[in-house]
Amino acid sequence: MSLPNQPKRMPTLNGKILAVYPGQGSQYTGMCRSLLGEFPYVREMFEQVEELFGMRIRHLCLAANRKELMQTMNTQPCLFAVSMAYQTVLQKEAGFRADLYAGHSLGEYSALTASGKLQLETACRLVKLRGQVMQTLVGKGEMLAVIGGNLATVERCLTEVEENSGEIVDLANYNSPKQLVVSGTALGIRTVEERFNELDIKCIRVPVSAPFHSRLMSEVERELQEVIMATDFIDNDNLVIANYRGEIARYEADFLVKQISSPVHWIKTIDSASDYGCNICVEVGPKRILTSLLRSFPAWQDKKSYPLENSLREFLKILS
Repeated sequence: MSLPNQPKRMPTLNGKILAVYPGQGSQYTGMCRSLLGEFPYVREMFEQVEELFGMRIRHLCLAANRKELMQTMNTQPCLFAVSMAYQTVLQKEAGFRADLYAGHSLGEYSALTASGKLQLETACRLVKLRGQVMQTLVGKGEMLAVIGGNLATVERCLTEVEENSGEIVDLANYNSPKQLVVSGTALGIRTVEERFNELDIKCIRVPVSAPFHSRLMSEVERELQEVIMATDFIDNDNLVIANYRGEIARYEADFLVKQISSPVHWIKTIDSASDYGCNICVEVGPKRILTSLLRSFPAWQDKKSYPLENSLREFLKILS
């Protein structure tokens, strides 16, 4: 089972396309309503993934309250399904194909599926297991977005907090030149937040339920390693930039294992895409978090970004 074939020839745009797929933090109740209304055939895709996940994905996406949707074991399958619904529309309507694919954290599974490196049923199995295992760490840590902080200053603060308190605090996401994310124990994050406030560094709590991409995830990494390493990845010509390295390289299963407790190198990812010649970025999923991050990348100022939420029809017109 896989995503729809590409019945139409992909139009040639003026440049190379980077397709990006969001991770946790992009979820909200109602996030697939417009897709189901405008493109009724995506119902078949949702029925497929609901059977594969054994979950009421559409109910969770459309009607779940925030607390229910925020549960990691629900959030991850729902976000994956919605990104795949957008991908289905792009392929069916325009034969969409990107020059590079990249996903932020959970979104890497979407990127691998969209690029054809994972079959849909394989990706659903991995995403469901990932969400279930990560759910066990709920309450064992938090995440904090740091806005505009100097990297060296942030790193120094983390070192000081860890040395003085013994709490684990790690840099989890290198999101953009103006945004970093810290992950760690609840006490560690509170202590770091106090230190940042003293230094007038703006920080915001990230709406997730566990300390993702930190050393606290090593248990999850060990639990998922055997399953991921036994997975069949399809060796095709499509290029997927892994979070673990942020570089264009032949994709290896080990990248998906190390992603769990390692930082998301999104700055390197965008820089690699720019160096490759990409000048068009399409955000395939809900919200527009990833395309918003591009505003602070100097190399992307003269390039185009297309978040698809509320703009899918307009983008399809560009491709027509």
